[in-house]
Amino acid sequence: MSEGERDVSSGDSHPTIDFDPSTPEHAARWPEAFRDLREKHPRAWTNNQGGYWLATCYKDVLSIAQGQGVFTAAKMFNPETGRMEGGINIPSIDSPAFIPNETDGEAWKAYRQLLNPRFSPKAAEAKRQFARGVARTLVDRFIESGRCDLVEDLTSPLPGVFTMELLGLDHGMWLEIADPIHRYSYTLQTDDVAKIGAEIEEVRRKLGDALAERRRKPREDLLSYIANGEVMGRGVTELEANQMALMLVFGGLDTTTGLTACAFHYLGLHPEQRRHLIDHPDQIPVAIEEFVRFFGPIQALGRTVTQDTEMDGWSFKKGERVMIAYAAANRDPAVFDDPDTLRIDRFPNRHIGFGGGMHRCLGSFFGRLLIRAMLDEVFARLPDYRIDTDRAAPYPSVGIVNGWISIPVTFEPGPKLGGGVPIPEHTLPVHGA
Repeated sequence: MSEGERDVSSGDSHPTIDFDPSTPEHAARWPEAFRDLREKHPRAWTNNQGGYWLATCYKDVLSIAQGQGVFTAAKMFNPETGRMEGGINIPSIDSPAFIPNETDGEAWKAYRQLLNPRFSPKAAEAKRQFARGVARTLVDRFIESGRCDLVEDLTSPLPGVFTMELLGLDHGMWLEIADPIHRYSYTLQTDDVAKIGAEIEEVRRKLGDALAERRRKPREDLLSYIANGEVMGRGVTELEANQMALMLVFGGLDTTTGLTACAFHYLGLHPEQRRHLIDHPDQIPVAIEEFVRFFGPIQALGRTVTQDTEMDGWSFKKGERVMIAYAAANRDPAVFDDPDTLRIDRFPNRHIGFGGGMHRCLGSFFGRLLIRAMLDEVFARLPDYRIDTDRAAPYPSVGIVNGWISIPVTFEPGPKLGGGVPIPEHTLPVHGA
C-alpha cells in the first residue's frame, strides 16, 4: 500500500489520531504529547503528512529500528510518481538519498565500512584539543563583557568550525554552511521552507565543488578521503560523495548545537546540578548521556515497510510509512525509572538517543566530544551564568531537531586566556550588537 490515508477504526486498538510534530503546539509540549500517546495509543495511525504509523514505546521503536529488511530507511525513486520517496524524513523529501543514513543492506554496509575509521573513538580523541581550542577562542570573545548568547556565541559556531576542520574546509566557511542548516532544522513546514531549501542546495553545490577539487588534487582531509574512496569494488561516484558530505554536515551541526543548548538552558535553571558537575567533572560523561535521553536532539525518524508483516500483534502493509519516536521511547517508564525527571547521575542509561540498530549515529563520539568541550569551558570560565528567561527562544518546531534559537546570559566578567584556535572574525556574531 502506498503512502496515504488508511481506514483505521477509532475503536481499534491501533486508532487514527491527529498528530503533527512540525507544529508549534507540539514543540511547546512534546514530552506531554508523547506521554499521552504512549499511555493511550502507543501504536497509532495518522493521516497527516501523507499518512504513517507512529511508534512511541521503547520496545516497538527499538524493534522497528532493528528490523533490517522489513523496515527500511532507504530512499528510492518511484517511477510512477517521478519522485524520490521513503527515507528518514516524514513527509518524504524529493531529493537524492542521504548517504549512508538513507541506504540499507549491502550498500549501507559498504558506505559505513568506508566512513567508520574516520569516526571511531580514536579519531574523535585526536580532535579533542582542537575542539577545546575553538571553545577557548569563542569564550575569549565575550568573557570580558559579562554577557553573551550561548547559542549564537558558542553552541552554533563551535560545531560549525569543528565540522569545517573535520571535512578539510576553510574554517571561515562555517557560517555559510551552518546557518541554513540551523534554520532548516526548525523552519521546515513554514513559509520560509522554499528559501531555506534553495540555501541548502547552495550548500550542496559548495560541497560538490570542494569534492571535485579533491578528486583533482587530493589532500589529507575527509573530503579527499570520500571523493577518492571505494565502495562495492568501485570508486565513489560524484553523487555518492556529495550526499555523504551533505549528510555529515547535517549530522555534525545542528544536533550538537541543539543538544548542548538544551543542556545549558536546563543547567541555567538548576544551578545546584550545575555546581555538582563543576565540582565532580568525572560525572560529566554520565550527565551527557542523560541529556541525550531527556532532550531528544533527534526526536523521530521515518522508515518504510518493505513487505506485509506482523510484529507482536501489529500489522503493517508494504509501502506504509512508520515514524519511530526516539524521544518518546527514551521516556518510557517500562525502561526508565521516573523518566520525566532529568537525573544527571542516571546509570545505567539504556537510551537510544543516538538511534538503534544498524543506523546508529555515525558521529556520536564526535558529538560527545564537542558537548564536553563546551561544558568544560563554560563551567571553568562562566560558572555563574544567569539566563535571561524572557528573551530565551526555543525552536518553534521540533519536527527534526530539538533546540534553542537564543539563550542570552549574563555572568561575572573574566579575563581572556588566548592560545585558542584562530577563527575568521567576520564569520562570528558582532558581540554586543
